[in-house]
Amino acid sequence: MTAQYANLDGRHWLNEEFVNKVRDLYPATTKKIPLGYSTYTGWSGKDEILFISHEQLSDLAEFQGPLYEASFDDIGATNFQNKILDLVEYQAPKKLPQDKDREASERRRKQASLDQRWGMTLDDRLKTAASLEKVARRGQGLYGYPKLIQSSCESAVTRINRRASKLMHKTVKRDRHVVSFLETHARRGQSSSARVLLAAYKASMPQTTWDEDPEDESAEFDFGVLTASDKEAAPRWGMYGYPRKTASLALSACTAVREAAGYAAADLHRRKAALYGRVTGFLGEHSKVGKCHAAGLILACYPDEGFKFRRASEEAPKTVDAWIDWDSDFG
Repeated sequence: MTAQYANLDGRHWLNEEFVNKVRDLYPATTKKIPLGYSTYTGWSGKDEILFISHEQLSDLAEFQGPLYEASFDDIGATNFQNKILDLVEYQAPKKLPQDKDREASERRRKQASLDQRWGMTLDDRLKTAASLEKVARRGQGLYGYPKLIQSSCESAVTRINRRASKLMHKTVKRDRHVVSFLETHARRGQSSSARVLLAAYKASMPQTTWDEDPEDESAEFDFGVLTASDKEAAPRWGMYGYPRKTASLALSACTAVREAAGYAAADLHRRKAALYGRVTGFLGEHSKVGKCHAAGLILACYPDEGFKFRRASEEAPKTVDAWIDWDSDFG
């Protein structure tokens, strides 16, 4: 077998026969290592030269036997040239590929490997990536959530706002002081229902008209201290010192809109139970960032994550053990 050596892009390649001749030149300082061989060209123990085993290269198809790569530092380069290449008889490949040809060959090899791994060509992968990117952009909604989640949540919010607007239209027609009561209730009672009603009222004011009672408009509240003569009139007053009728109408509207939010939340959870985290996350973001009181109310009425709806075709469990078994089937 002939010793062979080649320099490709500054990397030194040689076959096993070349390594054997180096071992003959420096038997005392050459030793076997896990990945190949190590040698010193002198007795100083410095300037180590490594011969690392390497897989075959298509550019060195002429090489006979296993392939090795010589590795050394800058100082060792001089010793490799003077004390190895100048002393070992070797044969260089007849024709080495040009750099451009070698780069093109490497690209084709990597491309073929990727084509085999993905099961499609580069053009097909680029088209698929472009298509997926387009779908991702199209599906991106508010706050980074998918548009499907945004659409479902905004639909529920619209239902609540519509319901709140109708409630306010009917309630204000009966008593205009309901608006003032709700403002107090939202501020002092931290009522999210009152905030939703007020937001709907303000949003619909330009489009809403109602019959106004001149006598009711001129009425003023007297928040004085009750005297003995006012005991018969006391039952007419309620929360925050407002007339009992005003408080009752406003609180009924709050209850009605919260009940509607509960229906909307339950329906949303029934349809999107598998997306619980995303739905509640969007409602939370929309409530805080979007300043949407209806989204916050729906979130407050939203079922727990583990809540499951019993199908109409199923008979309700009749014992505690049956309820536990039923719940575990869905958990």
